[in-house]
Amino acid sequence: MISITKYRPLQGSGPNSTGTYIPTPKFIDNKKCTINVQNNDGLCFAWSVLAAIYPSKNNQHKVSSYSKYIDVLNLHGLQFPLQLKDISKFERQNPNISVNVLYWDEESRSFTVEYLSPERAREKQVNLMLIEDDVSHKRHYICVTNMSRLVAGRTKHKAKTFVCLSCLHPFSSQRVLDAHVPYC
Repeated sequence: MISITKYRPLQGSGPNSTGTYIPTPKFIDNKKCTINVQNNDGLCFAWSVLAAIYPSKNNQHKVSSYSKYIDVLNLHGLQFPLQLKDISKFERQNPNISVNVLYWDEESRSFTVEYLSPERAREKQVNLMLIEDDVSHKRHYICVTNMSRLVAGRTKHKAKTFVCLSCLHPFSSQRVLDAHVPYC
């Protein structure tokens, strides 16, 4: 199968923006599978990673829920907002964390994998989504907390699915996913 998508040089919001927060698209928000940290700095990538690693029971969408953990991440030498090409540098500096990034393309109404970590065996695996405001062209990372809910609708299976991070295909069991992964 060949998938063709238009070129989008994706990154977080540009360096001249006053804030990076963008509301989650309504249909994704309704799935209750993401955490969109409402930040007004260029650190949406870092806040989203922390939301994945240190889930908060209260005020999930507030920077204050994660600010006490910011020093856990090695952000030395990284420029924020973080570009996709710099995620591998983040992973080298944080050897227990792997990051995958999806993009929601409003035009095609589909998800694409924009960055797939080669580090699949790390202790902490984080899935993020990069969303874009079509008017301002700002981009913003959000934390994906449940891949099964996010891609629900791509299968007739109504229970929890196990999603391949390479092709985003949902499978009915972990065993079937594990058998698929070497071929993807």
